[in-house]
Amino acid sequence: MTDEFPFVEIASPAKDQEFEEAGVLPIEFAGEDDFGISEVAIAYSIAGTNGRVKIIAPDDARKKISGTYIWDLSALDLQPGDEVRYYIEILDNDTISGPKKAVSKSYRLSIFSPRREHTRLVNLQWELMDRMVAVLGDVLVRDSGTDEKLERRKAHSGRNGRHHQTIGRNHNGASKR
Repeated sequence: MTDEFPFVEIASPAKDQEFEEAGVLPIEFAGEDDFGISEVAIAYSIAGTNGRVKIIAPDDARKKISGTYIWDLSALDLQPGDEVRYYIEILDNDTISGPKKAVSKSYRLSIFSPRREHTRLVNLQWELMDRMVAVLGDVLVRDSGTDEKLERRKAHSGRNGRHHQTIGRNHNGASKR
């Protein structure tokens, strides 16, 4: 009989998250192995620095395991803007060829940064302003042809109006004679 790789997953929270400040993160997990589990841990990375927190090292070689681990994030000394990538890893109890490892899908948690949010909003405002200027420019270019036609009509009617005024003056002058 061959020894298969173990399996592990994070059941909750199975999504990326943002926190106002470092607190606690309850992580629900489940794992299994065909010959038994020797260890479950959280592996994480903060700005290129890796860490690991052992959750469980069962002494009974159980084949299935599940639970909730309350991860105290304050122990990581996280600052606003910090991001942590994390996943659960599980080791089987293969004592012949060495433990096999499986990892869950990784997730990201970040600590809210007012400065980063401010920068994001300012960039969004600039992007919106650029779009509005582009739309306004398109409208002005589109309507400029209409304005030229209107000006030509006014100029043409103005000449005709002056012509009619001249005729009227000539006519009035002729009647006075």
